[in-house]
Amino acid sequence: MGICQGRVIARTDTATPGLTYFRMETGCTGTAHWRNLTTGATGDAEVRASHSPQSPPPAAAATGSGVLVATITLGIPYSTTFWPGMGMWNVP
Repeated sequence: MGICQGRVIARTDTATPGLTYFRMETGCTGTAHWRNLTTGATGDAEVRASHSPQSPPPAAAATGSGVLVATITLGIPYSTTFWPGMGMWNVP
């Protein structure tokens, strides 16, 4: 089993209201499981690696505007999360 350590960054922009862009600052990938606390909407979004200039751009998730929370699960072969993470942010 490999070890993945790094932060997931959720980015929003007033130019694209209702969208959140997720990326991993290391070479790992995974899934962000998000919930919009304002609207009740939920979903899953791909988290792409962004450790090199050749990395694909972050994937956009249509989260809607409001207060959001998310947890992250890592992709194969990183199937065990030892230190789970959670975040909260506002989407314009």
